[in-house]
Amino acid sequence: MLVLLIVKVLHGPAAIYGVVLLAGAAGGLLGSLAGGRVREHLRPAPGLGLSIGLIAAGLLLAGFAWSIPVVAVAYAAGAFGIMLWNVQAVVIRQRLIPRELMGLATSSYRLIGWGAGPIGAALGGLLGSVLGVRAPLIIGGAVLALSLLLVPRLAVLEPSGPASA
Repeated sequence: MLVLLIVKVLHGPAAIYGVVLLAGAAGGLLGSLAGGRVREHLRPAPGLGLSIGLIAAGLLLAGFAWSIPVVAVAYAAGAFGIMLWNVQAVVIRQRLIPRELMGLATSSYRLIGWGAGPIGAALGGLLGSVLGVRAPLIIGGAVLALSLLLVPRLAVLEPSGPASA
């Protein structure tokens, strides 16, 4: 949907899509670099909530974007959130799962995570063709924003001790 938003809706040249992807890559790089610091200063629930919030905000901002620079910023923010999520999720798995089960847990996590991608792409394509290019971005952002209501339940991931312990 991103390329269609840029080229068909916002009438940008096809080459600008690469620039938006570059903005996303920069956001992802910064998110991966910030992951450790966020983990040092926030407990798991707020860290994951921040990640989800950034991804949701990126999707919503892109969905309502009025210009290509806004889409680039939204994409960078979302990519920052995704990488922040990845860092937090790996740390949580490493702390909670016994070493002998780590391979099984990681492969299961990847099966679900990577397996959901094609399903989400198909649903996004269907929504985009029925409701318009912006719809999958807005709906996805809204669903993620609503999922923030579940973040307090994640507090059980680390019930006591300092955030960096």
